[in-house]
Amino acid sequence: MQLRSKLLSLATVLFLLSIVAPQVLAMPENPGRLQFRGASFPIEEEAGQVTIVVKRQNGSHGEVTVDYETSAGSATAGEDYEESSGTLTWGDGDRSDKSFTVTIFDDELDEGQETFGVQLSNPTGDATLGSVSVTTVRIKPSDREDDDGGDDDGGDDDGGDDDGDDSGTIKLTSITYPAYESSGVALVTVERADGSAGAVTVDFSTLDGSAVAGDDYTTTQTTLAWADGELGLQTVTIPVFDDDVAEDLETVTVVLTNATGGASLGVRDSATVLVIDDDGGAGACVPDEETLCLQDGRFEIVGTWTDFDGNSGPFHFVPATDGAGLAWFFTDDNVEFLIKVLNGCPVNGHFWVFYAATTNVAFSVTVTDLQTGDISVYENPLGSVPLATTDVNAFATCP
Repeated sequence: MQLRSKLLSLATVLFLLSIVAPQVLAMPENPGRLQFRGASFPIEEEAGQVTIVVKRQNGSHGEVTVDYETSAGSATAGEDYEESSGTLTWGDGDRSDKSFTVTIFDDELDEGQETFGVQLSNPTGDATLGSVSVTTVRIKPSDREDDDGGDDDGGDDDGGDDDGDDSGTIKLTSITYPAYESSGVALVTVERADGSAGAVTVDFSTLDGSAVAGDDYTTTQTTLAWADGELGLQTVTIPVFDDDVAEDLETVTVVLTNATGGASLGVRDSATVLVIDDDGGAGACVPDEETLCLQDGRFEIVGTWTDFDGNSGPFHFVPATDGAGLAWFFTDDNVEFLIKVLNGCPVNGHFWVFYAATTNVAFSVTVTDLQTGDISVYENPLGSVPLATTDVNAFATCP
């Protein structure tokens, strides 16, 4: 009986391979996605130049190119850095990183950290731009006695004109902020922490990524202020437009500059807003930090985790595409989970759920088809490292 069961299981696997493999083989070669290696590149002013790295991911078919160009921020072209533009080229099958350098001028002025942007555009060869198509170069000044630009007696690592870190650090709370077109806004949070002495301010501004100001969102520039003794979060609202046009994920870069009052900018002084195209109609998923919406808002994903000490909490989701997202549990720089909902209707009449996790805490993930109300639940026991799951029979709810 046991042998028969194993044979049946093998037959099932072979059947699934027989229906999936032809689809995989029929897929066209992918020229790939082009994006910067990171959302920001820190550099010491005295270093003389910064090297910017661009990656080709998710495919290498055919020759592709992409243009790059610098754009002013709080740093001034010709005074703080040299304007630069050009084109990067990859040959057929080439997946190597490409790079270019931008000259940085050491002007010997007593000034704070300054920034400028670099943008990718005009991909060719059917390549697309990735989510990090705009990056920020952060120029750390060399002409100060401390790390952030204050004139304190002993030097400090964050604080400014104080005897330590009393004025605090100002930073963005995440490296990415999801914004669904149907919601009409992107909400970006900025935090003052590690010190509250004195009144402080910071400038907040947006830069185009693959999203274009005026077409996809409204340019937003403001100054955030915290009073003497005040800590905590402030939220900036960026209007986004629901243009009813089917389009890929688009991005907006947000940048903090010019911290005053002795406060310093934290490491996270730039981030990416992910503008996600969704239908947003009646019954559609309503996204937030703890709710992931996939396949034009049809599928809702939520999750909870429990650690070895009995602590528990929700998944914090970061959308990646209309069909996939990431999640973190404890800190936003430690991704624990990847999930995808794929349309397998042409193959076997089902929507598929694939996921993988890099954790051994307990978790439970619920995926709901809001069009039908059908639910699939995936669980991992405490202390177990889950295998990657490929559920090709998750939802028999094809139109």
